Amino acid sequence: MFVEGDPAAAIVFAFTIAAIPLALLACTSYLKLSIVFSLLRNALGAQNVPSAALAGMLSLLLSAHIMRPVLVEMADHWEEPAGLKSNHTSTTAWFTEEWFHQWEAVLAPLEAFLVRHSDPRERRFFATLSERTDEAKTKEPSAPACASRGKHEDNCAPPASAQGPGEGLSPYEHEDALTLASAFVVSELREAFAIGFLLWIPFLVVDLVVSHVLIALGMMMVSPIMISLPLKIGLFFLCDGWLLLCNGLVAGYR
Repeated sequence: MFVEGDPAAAIVFAFTIAAIPLALLACTSYLKLSIVFSLLRNALGAQNVPSAALAGMLSLLLSAHIMRPVLVEMADHWEEPAGLKSNHTSTTAWFTEEWFHQWEAVLAPLEAFLVRHSDPRERRFFATLSERTDEAKTKEPSAPACASRGKHEDNCAPPASAQGPGEGLSPYEHEDALTLASAFVVSELREAFAIGFLLWIPFLVVDLVVSHVLIALGMMMVSPIMISLPLKIGLFFLCDGWLLLCNGLVAGYR
């Protein structure tokens, strides 16, 4: 291994391994799938069916199917730089300009995936947020100094909060990896809650019907869950819910 006897390389390697779970959540479909299956469990009313471990495993398997084309394309773009072929044990060989250009080419399919499955509104918001942060760092005159020189001073620009999202530099010039990942996560959260809402409606109807029937029959002492849970499981089974749900989730990324 290239980390043997090289503390700097060992630190980089450990940091890379630790960042894998974060990348799994922020840059893949696992986030949306896990939330959808958790909401499905709550909608069914079965506290531990499917269990959290089973829902996570199913989310991971479906994410592997969804991300497989992206991973294959990333692997096709990989070509080991010449500096690494001759020297795998040197840390400096892993931080050359050629190495970084190689990783940019490898990560290009993943960036295209994030752009394709993130809403332009979220990307515009985070790009504008990044733009305002950069402007705040590079802004030379302070607000009190501008006020003392008058409102019509050329160097006294209006504060970033007073500018609209479309003013100034184009937000899309700031679509870096952090912007794309943030927009992708927010888009996935919105879509997951929308799918969960649609899943909840038929089960909510079953709960309401069962409750009204029990009240009409004067059976207030009977727990509605004892009646509605088998009906909801039967409804989900009759409509082949697992296949429909998995097919819909995977097809949403094609």
